[in-house]
Amino acid sequence: MERTWLSVLLSNDERKRSLFLTILAEAGVLSFVTSIGLMLVLGESEYLGSVQKVSIIVFMSYGLLRYTLSGMEHHDVYTKSQLNKKATFFAVQALVTSVLFYLATVFLSSSPHEEHLIVYSLLLGIGVFLAQWVSLYFSYRKNKDL
Repeated sequence: MERTWLSVLLSNDERKRSLFLTILAEAGVLSFVTSIGLMLVLGESEYLGSVQKVSIIVFMSYGLLRYTLSGMEHHDVYTKSQLNKKATFFAVQALVTSVLFYLATVFLSSSPHEEHLIVYSLLLGIGVFLAQWVSLYFSYRKNKDL
């Protein structure tokens, strides 16, 4: 593997590295095409500043979704018991994330007694769990067939 600053983000596994670079390239091209398309549609509009934000969102969303659905993250899950064990771990991890987010927000917020903080914390925990579980499930399905 070549030594570049990007190698810090890459796995030592050749398949994962190749997939990650492919997804990164696809997301970049999709983001570029989105930028060009929006600039052509909007012309000289006041919303042109939002093109950059939309392109970044497209890049990040596509990359995250594509990698999550690829089933490459959890290469060590072959049985239903391993799947359940990791899912339980992810549930606990998501709960801890929710609690830590809530506590950090309460301590750092100027108005810590707002009810929406609990909702945001729970949504964060649910989102973290779902993302990890989907990745785990697709990995399990892929590994089960090997």
